[in-house]
Amino acid sequence: MKNEFVTITTTYPNSAEGKKLAQNLIQTILTKKLAACVQSNQVSSSYIWQEKICQDDEIILSIKTLAKFYKAVEKEILSQHPYQVPQIISHKILDGLEAYLDWISANVATNK
Repeated sequence: MKNEFVTITTTYPNSAEGKKLAQNLIQTILTKKLAACVQSNQVSSSYIWQEKICQDDEIILSIKTLAKFYKAVEKEILSQHPYQVPQIISHKILDGLEAYLDWISANVATNK
C-alpha cells in the first residue's frame, strides 16, 4: 500500500511558555518517530474568539509525516496545549519530490 503523506499544522503562543511547549512537542514527536520534520515560524494570527476579533503573535508548526500518524500527533499536541481549541489541521500532500517523500517514509516509525 502506498504511503499517504500529510502536513499537520498547529500553533502555539509566541511567548516563553509557548516556545517551551512547542519545543517539547517537537522533541517528543521526533523522538517517537511520529514525524520526519517539523518546521516552525512566527506568524501574526487574526481570528474571532468568543465574539471578539483578536490578534496574537504565534508560532506555527508544520509537521511532515504519514497520515496514519495523525491521531498520535494530535494526542501529543492536545496533551500539553495551552489553548482551549487549538488549531490542528491535516493537509494531504498530493505530490512531491519522490526523494523527499521517501525520506519522510524512512524517518518515521515503521511498526505503528
